[in-house]
Amino acid sequence: MKNNICIVIEKQEDLTKNAYNIVSYISGQFQKEYTITVICLGGCKKQEIEKLKRLGIFELIIVELNDVLSCKFQNKSIVDFIENELKKCKSSLAIFMATSNGRMLAARLAIRFSCGLVAECVNIRKGDDKVFIFQRAALSGSVIAEIICVNSSIQMCTVKNFTPPIVYVENNDNCTVNVVKHKLIEESGIEVEEIETIEKKHDNNLEDSRVILGLGSGIKKRELTKRVNYIATKLGVSIGYTRGFVEINGENQSMQIGQSGKIVSPKLYIAFGISGATQHLVGINNSKCIISINQDKDAPIHMYSDYIIIEDAEQIINLMYDIVKKINE
Repeated sequence: MKNNICIVIEKQEDLTKNAYNIVSYISGQFQKEYTITVICLGGCKKQEIEKLKRLGIFELIIVELNDVLSCKFQNKSIVDFIENELKKCKSSLAIFMATSNGRMLAARLAIRFSCGLVAECVNIRKGDDKVFIFQRAALSGSVIAEIICVNSSIQMCTVKNFTPPIVYVENNDNCTVNVVKHKLIEESGIEVEEIETIEKKHDNNLEDSRVILGLGSGIKKRELTKRVNYIATKLGVSIGYTRGFVEINGENQSMQIGQSGKIVSPKLYIAFGISGATQHLVGINNSKCIISINQDKDAPIHMYSDYIIIEDAEQIINLMYDIVKKINE
């Protein structure tokens, strides 16, 4: 039996040309060795179904969502659904659109499968021994890098700007079409593990810290740093910095987290104004739960976070400061 490649596409009103380009290219390149499954989030019109079938795919799974949450494709219940489909199909490769929703889905699933994730691919080709070769722009687009993921049961990537012409087959009566009516569940009621009361001790031992407040270069006001120090002291948690924050503010390098600093593994890491440079992500990779607070919805750190707050970190720090101060008055 052939191995499987799964392509996850999404739609708001209509499928984009890029979605058809990606499906057409993958089908044309790999259908001799792999079965191609397409998962379409958000439903499909009749003419869209026919166009997708004519791209030579093996299976089309249409996920119709309830209206209230139809834009939240990164919802936990959707992640659960796609995870189950990837396992059921025994997919060797999962491909996602390089949109905000696609990036979020890919990141959450890569964590679940403990596999590599290559972002913003512009081409994919087959390598040796079931390995795929991913191409993406590097060094501000001046070169094309080739990346492989080794020792992964499944490989994942996000793709963008696929421009090959769409090639249709005459008919594809063998394509299976399944329609799933999926009711998304609000995540506000998710139960989280309660961390027991921690002694109010602020020795800032990052390696042993269970809760760390991380400050990035987005935190520019000195007053905000003082407020975070107050919060950490009163709650008995630790503070860590990105390399950018250390360089800009002249802070103690011993509190720097990342490849050139300390590797931490707290139960909870809260990132304030951190964009998510690779060298910092290496340092927080072992965190059990990451909450990222950044007003840039496309900040790379969001792809690796369990919970995301798209908001100015200054406002959240001030809010936490007021609450902690009130509790300790």
